[in-house]
Amino acid sequence: MSISFISRCGCTVTSTTKCSDSKCCLILCHLLADKDMYPCGDTKEFDLTSKITIPSCCDTNDIQLRIAYHTDNFTDVTFMKIGDEYIVQATSNYSEGKDFKTGKIVYEVECGFLRNQADIVVPFRQISETYYNCKNGYNPCTGICNPDNYDVSVSSGFGLSLS
Repeated sequence: MSISFISRCGCTVTSTTKCSDSKCCLILCHLLADKDMYPCGDTKEFDLTSKITIPSCCDTNDIQLRIAYHTDNFTDVTFMKIGDEYIVQATSNYSEGKDFKTGKIVYEVECGFLRNQADIVVPFRQISETYYNCKNGYNPCTGICNPDNYDVSVSSGFGLSLS
């Protein structure tokens, strides 16, 4: 029989600081986001309010929020507290050669001597799920397969060369 415990923060995968006292544990949840963000210039807010447990030993006026890392298929990534909510905002930034299937953001919370990081993994929604049939790649911004590359050259004489 397998038992799964949900942490105090409401998630099953957490990142917890070493705690000598249960009242002084900074707990952050890792988040697997919904697949509702497109890879091309889509902006999304991730509400992490229920994913962060700030312990009573922290001075709430001294909480630092940072983005420790994000993959290159995101731009304008911010982490802020608005009222009582903790929000990460990001814009997808696909261009040729970047991953159009998933992105990752690592957010960090620090308060006094406690510091912790957790991941947000974003599976990008695709305009067309048939991209795996494309021989020469796929443009996730249009949903269209890249065209075949033909080099047409004309030589002197009567010959036409296709390669």
